[in-house]
Amino acid sequence: MKTKFYTNAKNKNNNDLDGTVTLITYKEMTGIYAGEVIPKGSEIVVSGLQVRAIWDVIKDGDCTLNLVVDMDNQYNDVDQFKLIYTEYSTNFGIQSVNC
Repeated sequence: MKTKFYTNAKNKNNNDLDGTVTLITYKEMTGIYAGEVIPKGSEIVVSGLQVRAIWDVIKDGDCTLNLVVDMDNQYNDVDQFKLIYTEYSTNFGIQSVNC
């Protein structure tokens, strides 16, 4: 079973993910601030303004982005994860566009 993360925890139990994008991680990612870990092969449901940022990164073709993710842990913390989309390294892909 894949682990699923959300940039907005309100989407966790929401069946209507219209306007979101689901990413798949190609590598394990460690959070920049809290050190939380998103394992390789996990899904991240991206919503809000961060969806637009994802498209801008892909359009640019050689960019990185810090993605804020609700970690749904005992502290209900968030952490930032570096998404890499460059010629030499990419740590995520688009799993689905949710319409």
